[in-house]
Amino acid sequence: FQAEDGIRDYKVTGVQTCALPICLRPAASAQAALAETTLPPASAGVDVPRIERAFREILLAIGEDPDRDGLRETPRRVAKAYGEMFAGLAEDPSRHLATAFEQKAQQAVVVSGIEFHSTCEHHFLPFFGKAHVAYLPSSDRVVGLSKLARTVDVFARRPQLQERLTEQICDALEEHRSEEHTSELQSPCNLVCRLLLE
Repeated sequence: FQAEDGIRDYKVTGVQTCALPICLRPAASAQAALAETTLPPASAGVDVPRIERAFREILLAIGEDPDRDGLRETPRRVAKAYGEMFAGLAEDPSRHLATAFEQKAQQAVVVSGIEFHSTCEHHFLPFFGKAHVAYLPSSDRVVGLSKLARTVDVFARRPQLQERLTEQICDALEEHRSEEHTSELQSPCNLVCRLLLE
């Protein structure tokens, strides 16, 4: 990113690119608010007994004994972990974006360094990184910073691709804007979302 005369130029490969006046918000506040947000129950949207049975079969298929001491509870633990890892499948991100407050903002609202953890849908292995979300409010109402972080988290907690994750976050912000019948983000807004894998 290059800062020049109060304008930061976002050069994002394969994603919307725009120049936005910068109004940085500390990522720590968004991360702290995200940590306080209650997640859906670990079993929400997943069939825990079915996952347990399936993982037991995987253990057998790789030549392990699912009844040995160290693996006896593993299918249950994996099922519980999947409930948390994929909780975003049962959650509607629009409920987070609906929370806005009055704030005159003529600069971009930016939340940078939003840590996320996701699962690659090709091999079901983890990937993680940091998301940077920016949008230019077009009214006197802005979406809370923690809600932007929560939106990233909802989409990350799904079987995912990096490119689709970026698009889904941008699309959710645009869809929220277009569905609003109040002044909340009702005219076109510029936004950019960038993911950095670590």
